[in-house]
Amino acid sequence: MKENKIMRVKKFYNSFVRIYDLLKIPWNKIFSQKAEKKFSEFLINNLDQETSVLELGCGTGVNLEKIYDLDVEFNN
Repeated sequence: MKENKIMRVKKFYNSFVRIYDLLKIPWNKIFSQKAEKKFSEFLINNLDQETSVLELGCGTGVNLEKIYDLDVEFNN
């Protein structure tokens, strides 16, 4: 029974992950645009040549992509 639940969760996640980032775009425009702007401002104001960024692997890595898109130089 427990194994069946685990398989259902994995199946759901595997089907959802394909559209996760695609859904993030309209979600941000509708709900979290202000938070995204604050996140960008934080990155611009706090990343420099002395800064290291630790990506914990949550989600699909879209936040790391945002850092690169901002063209802010950081240590690693």
